Amino acid sequence: MGLDAFALNVQDASSSWSTDAISMLFDAANANGFKLFFSFDMTRLGAPSTFIPLFLQYQSNAAYYHHDGRPFVSTFDGGAQ
Repeated sequence: MGLDAFALNVQDASSSWSTDAISMLFDAANANGFKLFFSFDMTRLGAPSTFIPLFLQYQSNAAYYHHDGRPFVSTFDGGAQ
């Protein structure tokens, strides 16, 4: 298909339901040869300190997408609620 990776849009980087789902997605990606990267919702997360631990946990995972040898990450503004 020509896809390099799938973005995981993250609004909650610490709740167990969120971290459990992320863990399952990385397990599935590893089992099926997919690559994933995080795209963090800055409206919900606010400061990098809220998501850096999650990023650090997964950046070296075999399924985490790297561009030019560096782990890729993006952010977005999900808008006000």
